[in-house]
Amino acid sequence: KEEAKYLKRPGRAFVRFANGDTFEGSYNEELKRHGHGVYTWKPKRKRAVGGDDEEEQEEEEEEDDDAEGKPKRVIPRYEGDWVEGARQGVGRMAFPNGDVYHGKWEADLPHGEGSMIYANGDLYSGQWYKGMKHGRGAYVFAADDSTLEGEWERGAMEAGTWRFKDGTLFEGEFVRNKPIGGSRLTVPAGVSVRGEFMEREAGDETVLQF
Repeated sequence: KEEAKYLKRPGRAFVRFANGDTFEGSYNEELKRHGHGVYTWKPKRKRAVGGDDEEEQEEEEEEDDDAEGKPKRVIPRYEGDWVEGARQGVGRMAFPNGDVYHGKWEADLPHGEGSMIYANGDLYSGQWYKGMKHGRGAYVFAADDSTLEGEWERGAMEAGTWRFKDGTLFEGEFVRNKPIGGSRLTVPAGVSVRGEFMEREAGDETVLQF
């Protein structure tokens, strides 16, 4: 493993890798990351086409943007538990696309109880299985403040409720996160109607009909 090139003994250390990534934390007897640690990935930039001078100019412009309060580049970073070189236990990960996960990990993947705040403001909190939403969980849409809550299967909602800000409530089954089949629809006035959601073609679009 690459760490062996830099380390002579177990314990805490700071390592800067050849690709620019860094790790600060604990290493075990096999010189694997083990215990608490912080791994930071070097942000990837667009390749400059004008040589070193153009790359330096690009870096200066990015620093000026930050000083003016514009959005900074996301720096991928994991802080938390490690076991035998893998992210495992409890940790927080900032992904390159702006998503942030905080919760349990196993074998380098979200696994168990955890929350993901997406770059667009959406939030999922609940169970994960090998990096996928799986088990009991709730997903809040930032755009309309509606919430999907129920049972998830390998990343998609299977059964539960879809609650809207105005009080409208859908209860039933889902396919690909969309209501389908027999269900109950409750409107803000408190009136409940049993019916069936079906997909139908409308020109070039597929729409849901209750």
